[in-house]
Amino acid sequence: MENEPQVPNASHRKNVEDFVLSVGGAAVAHPGGDLASHLRRVADKLQNWGVRREIVDAGHLHAAYGTDGFGYAVMGADARLELVDLVGVEAEALISLYCRCHRDASYPSWATATPIVVDRYTGETVAISEAQREALIVITVANEIDVLSHDPKLLRRHGNILVKIFGRWRPWLCPTALKELDEWILWCRAAL
Repeated sequence: MENEPQVPNASHRKNVEDFVLSVGGAAVAHPGGDLASHLRRVADKLQNWGVRREIVDAGHLHAAYGTDGFGYAVMGADARLELVDLVGVEAEALISLYCRCHRDASYPSWATATPIVVDRYTGETVAISEAQREALIVITVANEIDVLSHDPKLLRRHGNILVKIFGRWRPWLCPTALKELDEWILWCRAAL
């Protein structure tokens, strides 16, 4: 069917995983082991939630240029064309938005009629489309569930605020993501 999400096949997923390994992702420490393992878990979670291939790919490479919460960049912005060749224009654009996003300045707008990304480097405000908002929300939720599930210190520091933020983002999450989010929230409340 035309409207069904295109999920990444095993060969494509392996190409993306091989790319992450080729740029040193397994050598970078990250909650839960190493960056490559974290990225794989985020992609697995997104794929299990049934999101489109482009969103799974963006989640798999969401830290390619470094993020507001994890400054290490496995590649520079000059490697953009390499990412476009690997995952396509839409996925790379989501990766770029995610990496540039100033979280404190951007997140509050994602539950409003005018969602934006504030560029953490330039301060520029970028209006995002409904599809971009939904993709960024689902990637963020998958990422933070994984990170905070593996790092008690970060859970204590950010858990309560993320539970509140994620509560405002519920309308943009699919039923499978909501089910996992609700289970994670219960786990957080017990752990905090």
